[in-house]
Amino acid sequence: MAENTTTRVVEVQVDNAEAIKLIADYNAKIEESTAKEKALREAIKKKGEATAADREELAKLLNISDNQLGYVTNVPAGCGLIRCAGNIVPFTNSFPKDTKLYKLMSTNPSERKE
Repeated sequence: MAENTTTRVVEVQVDNAEAIKLIADYNAKIEESTAKEKALREAIKKKGEATAADREELAKLLNISDNQLGYVTNVPAGCGLIRCAGNIVPFTNSFPKDTKLYKLMSTNPSERKE
């Protein structure tokens, strides 16, 4: 038994100049947000740790909820958030430190062998 289906075509007209302006505005907002995030990260790096105000500002810039912020506040190394395809996913990556694989993968400069 064949199913009856109806296809509806909707034509949308977009003014090229308007579309280009919207794209430019969007790109400018992304660049501004990226620059603010980078400046905040550098300031935090200089201080050695993030203050509550820093975390709030970063959460606002990255659109992270208070609940999600808990995954990056006062947590041990190897815990955090990953943003992938528009989704934010918490992770915990505990790995035995006394293994060769850990020594190869570690990004902690104080644990790296030259």
